[in-house]
Amino acid sequence: MARMGHDSARGNVNAYGETTTATIHFVFVLLFFICLAAVSFLFASRDRKIKQDLPTAEIQLTCGTIILAAVVWIIVGGLLRINIWELKPIYVAEVAAFWAFGCSWLIKGFWLLQAGNLADILRS
Repeated sequence: MARMGHDSARGNVNAYGETTTATIHFVFVLLFFICLAAVSFLFASRDRKIKQDLPTAEIQLTCGTIILAAVVWIIVGGLLRINIWELKPIYVAEVAAFWAFGCSWLIKGFWLLQAGNLADILRS
């Protein structure tokens, strides 16, 4: 066990699979965030088409754009090894994307509560 910590401190992280795990995490974070952005853009599209509610649609578009910007930050910040204080790009992007999607989701949920009849909304 002591040896494992010693090797990791010298930078030999691949010997224990950390590099593979980090790569898998990186790929799936990107895919997941792209899906979250797609949901926000879908919310915006439906808000424009069904409700004719442009301010809400703009907020949804902004949330989707923030999520896509987080994806770009993960890639660019990771390649250039740009940290914010001690925070790695993937962590900063995860926080930004989850906050943006949380706002998008809450706004849509608030609209669904105001609309009243969820069955009518789902049929449209």
